[in-house]
Amino acid sequence: MRSLTDWFEVVWFRRKVVAIITAVIVALMAVYLVFAPRTYQASASLYFDKSAPDPLKSDNNGPQQDNRLATEAEVIRSSKVVQRVVQAIPAAERKEYEAKWGSQSKSGQPFDDWLRAKLLSAISVTTQADTKVLAINAVAAEPEKAAELANRFATGYVDAQRELSTGPAQAYAKFLSGNMSAARKDVERAEGALSSFVKATGISGDTQASAGALAATVSQLAGSQAAAAGAANMGGSDAQGVADAQNTETVQRLSTEYATKAAQVSQYEATLGPNHPTLQAAEAELATIKARLNAERRSATDAFVRSRQAAIAAESAAAAARAGQLQSAANAQRSQLVEMSSNLGKFATLQQDLATAQQRYNDLSSRASQMQLRGALPLANVSQLDTAKAPDRPTSPKVGLLSMLAVMMGLAIGAGVAILLEYLNPRVRTLANVEKLIGVPVVARLSLPRETPRMLTDASAN
Repeated sequence: MRSLTDWFEVVWFRRKVVAIITAVIVALMAVYLVFAPRTYQASASLYFDKSAPDPLKSDNNGPQQDNRLATEAEVIRSSKVVQRVVQAIPAAERKEYEAKWGSQSKSGQPFDDWLRAKLLSAISVTTQADTKVLAINAVAAEPEKAAELANRFATGYVDAQRELSTGPAQAYAKFLSGNMSAARKDVERAEGALSSFVKATGISGDTQASAGALAATVSQLAGSQAAAAGAANMGGSDAQGVADAQNTETVQRLSTEYATKAAQVSQYEATLGPNHPTLQAAEAELATIKARLNAERRSATDAFVRSRQAAIAAESAAAAARAGQLQSAANAQRSQLVEMSSNLGKFATLQQDLATAQQRYNDLSSRASQMQLRGALPLANVSQLDTAKAPDRPTSPKVGLLSMLAVMMGLAIGAGVAILLEYLNPRVRTLANVEKLIGVPVVARLSLPRETPRMLTDASAN
């Protein structure tokens, strides 16, 4: 059995064969690399933040689902996203795909299905461990198309997510808005029924206020009745008339003249005799003034008494009329309170119907507002982190790796051919081979001089 050194000697002896085979394989690989189609890969990354708060929820501290990148990767490859990508393809590029479809599709597959399958075959989605980043990788024959395809899938996914997030809210808001019309009609109907009942019965919801109003009316009635009785029984009218008569201007003037004349008569009585004409004239004038004063007093007293009596009569009549009005109002309020008590049950039912209809309308309005706000909110938990750019180098074929593989394959095949030739035409090249063939150990090794080329020998001789 030959050793590893023997095999190395065999390969080294036939190194030209190994070199030729290696060169041929490397040349074939070079031809393949020259004519092989190039493919380029571009990547667009998405960032997922499932912990982003919802502005319409008061409690945002619940358990978050961060480990859903695998599900999102399936959504990216879904028909909904692919359809958006197909719609974003320009008309010129779509014609190119139609030309390829005409030459490649032999089974009569519809163009849209073929195009979706072709786009999906050029897409791969990868996730990075312990991150919230997901990469969309697109492969194409041109670097610009690879970048465009990756960006279209990223944009299509974000738009689809926004539609999935806001679409149901918008539809629900539309449904609630339709129900709000019926709820508003119910509120108007309940308000009309309650208003008609109040107008027909005069009832109000505050029975305590009605009872308080009745008590106030009764109290005012008692006061008016007492005032009427006091005016009817009022006395001292003559004495009050005499006192008022003393305050008139004529009575006061005559009283002053009478006092002055009386003082003059007294003076005449003291200085003149009782039969003196001056004294008698003064006494006669005094008697005239006194008669006039008494007549004026009687006249003024009568006038004041009559006026006082008329005022008392008017006041009594007014108090009686006021008492009558208050009595009528008290009777009406008492009747209304009794009727109100009998209709209070139906009034409460109508009020409850109105409150229920109003509450339903308010609930629908609040929920519709929330759904409209949710439908208008931008997508907060998914965003495109990086935009795909046209790569500078193709990802396939890998020139360096394939070249290294060609060299290694050439060396391996060349070594195999060299070993095969050795088996077909074996030769002795080492001392171990000699000992194995003759069965005796080698004692010495002679080195023979190499033959000098004839041309060199001849040249040295000359």
